[in-house]
Amino acid sequence: MDEGKMMTAEECAVLLLDAIRKKKRTLVLTFTGKETVFLNKFFPGLADKLVHRFYFKNKELIK
Repeated sequence: MDEGKMMTAEECAVLLLDAIRKKKRTLVLTFTGKETVFLNKFFPGLADKLVHRFYFKNKELIK
């Protein structure tokens, strides 16, 4: 993973503490994660295909 694009531990901690204070059950931190949740909610079959395509090439796990 590109560490330059990753959230710092401090940023992550602030977001987690805020979610705890608001008593949120679920916290999605990245845009990609939010996009995946949206797709899975409204288009679950498409989400499954995209996730499978992301992780498998020629029926082998690549990531």
